[in-house]
Amino acid sequence: MFTSLLSLRQQQERLLSKAPEGPFKDYLQTPIPLRKQSLLETEFLVLDFETTGMDPAKEAILSVGYTVIR
Repeated sequence: MFTSLLSLRQQQERLLSKAPEGPFKDYLQTPIPLRKQSLLETEFLVLDFETTGMDPAKEAILSVGYTVIR
């Protein structure tokens, strides 16, 4: 997963330079965990979307849930 960490950081910086102010830009400013960082020291945000189907062009989001794993 972390083999292309430099590539991920480059992508993150590129997207950050183009992102408008708001939640997406705030998200992109969050640092990517270091490769040496233990999973036990990493905090995860888990998202769950309930939708009316699998086609994003036609379907709707019914509900969103989340939890933080520490």
